Amino acid sequence: MEKRRKIRKQITSMEENKVYLHKLFTVVRDMEVAMHAHRPEGFSNTEIHLMSEIICAADNGERLISTRLADRLGITRSAVSQIVSKLEKEGVVRRVPDETDKKIAYVEMTEKAAEAYSGIMEQYANFVGKVIVHMGIAKLNKMFALVEEFYDAVEEACLDCECKKRQ
Repeated sequence: MEKRRKIRKQITSMEENKVYLHKLFTVVRDMEVAMHAHRPEGFSNTEIHLMSEIICAADNGERLISTRLADRLGITRSAVSQIVSKLEKEGVVRRVPDETDKKIAYVEMTEKAAEAYSGIMEQYANFVGKVIVHMGIAKLNKMFALVEEFYDAVEEACLDCECKKRQ
């Protein structure tokens, strides 16, 4: 009897896990849809994400190569190369060869891109302002605190998984 309860509890737990997994997927999808609906014309979500990564890296004194961009975006180097080529033709980014290793090329924003990106971020900031009006600062801060706690738990779970993989 005791063994059945334990098995039943594990099954219930797994069912609950699946319910929460579905809820997480739904929240992420809905956020992507909302951001997509407010995305400025002319750039895909991935292109905006790529520009964000380049600008954030530059703000931190870093320069990014295609491989690192692919890792950060979660896409292949080939996909990054296609996006960079497209944006390069449009004058948004440029490839800058490394001074010592000519095989390495950094992807950097052009002046035109910095202006475009600034306009994009302004549009997103206006959208976030509307969200703040609807939710209120207190709820938003509470949500961010919970999200940080959630990410900490995710990191802990990942560490647990890594330990189990090594054993």
